[in-house]
Amino acid sequence: MVKIQIHPEKTMAILRFSGRSMEIRVQKNIQKLMTTLKNHMIEMKGEPVLMRYNSPFTPGFLRRNEVAIEINDLK
Repeated sequence: MVKIQIHPEKTMAILRFSGRSMEIRVQKNIQKLMTTLKNHMIEMKGEPVLMRYNSPFTPGFLRRNEVAIEINDLK
């Protein structure tokens, strides 16, 4: 069952990566994103999230994934 939820607008920092979204690979990319944000003194809010965009039948090298974390608005 698919459930649609509407969330308020927020600003997210995102790091895209390809391949299978195995836990170790996801954690590595989350750490890379968080380190980059810290190095640029960008304040993070909340917990990182994983977004997958392909079916399980898509070959690994064609898969698109993203890790994201909410940040303070940069305005």
